[in-house]
Amino acid sequence: MTVKDNSLGDRLNDFRNKQSPFENNKNQIDLPYSPIKEFFDSIIILIVMFIKSFTFGYSLKIIFSTDWNFLGYFCIGLGINFILQFIISLIHNNS
Repeated sequence: MTVKDNSLGDRLNDFRNKQSPFENNKNQIDLPYSPIKEFFDSIIILIVMFIKSFTFGYSLKIIFSTDWNFLGYFCIGLGINFILQFIISLIHNNS
């Protein structure tokens, strides 16, 4: 990709003339920021993390025949969930 010698000058002149230098990108759609959507996305992520932690902890409780209470297998499952997410993020970032 080559850049024209006068492309920066053209952009500066367009800005000085109060024209948008990015008028060519009209196909790009900017969705408005929605705090309600962000809130519900966060709630969904928390619910999924809770379910995964509960499942991991409860499965370890069954496998090892331990006598943990609800908070015990939730915390163990949360730790396993974080470790797995860390390993997955390491693999994803390196590939």
